[in-house]
Amino acid sequence: MSPRPGGEADKLGNHYEGAWIVLHILEVLAGTAESVTVEELGEIGKGAEFTLRRRTTSEVHQVKRQRGSANYWKLGDLHAKGVLKAAGSHVAAGRQFHFVSTIPAQELQDLAERARHSPDVQTFVDDLRSEAKQRFNYLSSTVYGSVHTAWETLRGIWGDWSSERLIRNQNAALAGMLLTGTPAPAAAIT
Repeated sequence: MSPRPGGEADKLGNHYEGAWIVLHILEVLAGTAESVTVEELGEIGKGAEFTLRRRTTSEVHQVKRQRGSANYWKLGDLHAKGVLKAAGSHVAAGRQFHFVSTIPAQELQDLAERARHSPDVQTFVDDLRSEAKQRFNYLSSTVYGSVHTAWETLRGIWGDWSSERLIRNQNAALAGMLLTGTPAPAAAIT
């Protein structure tokens, strides 16, 4: 069931975003990441809830809990919400762009995975089937303006689709291993 528009949707979205941020703060405590900066100032903070720095990479995470009552994100929806523009800017600056939601953006994820597994843009384009080719043509013409830019951007996009319950359970488990004093479930609450 999707939340009612307005306040309820905003509150649920904020809880989901908060749980996702806590998960990555726990990664910092575990030593698998170096830092989390929420709502970073300047260009790096545009189109991102937070920046996660690892030893060799910087990741920006944009979190959108869901899209009304829809079961998935279409490329057009992601474009309309500014997600694809933000992804292009961040990837061009050398960062990984993580789109996070409770519902999948499978069209985007499939293209991104194919792009990462292709040694060059020509191999990528040659291996696309008709539906995927149509989606890529949309990205290369309407969104990114060129085949090469669309391919490069896709290589830097990652999708994460986890339920809020799963994230909270992961947070509780990690908190239980990493923190002392506060019971794990309380430490995992955002």
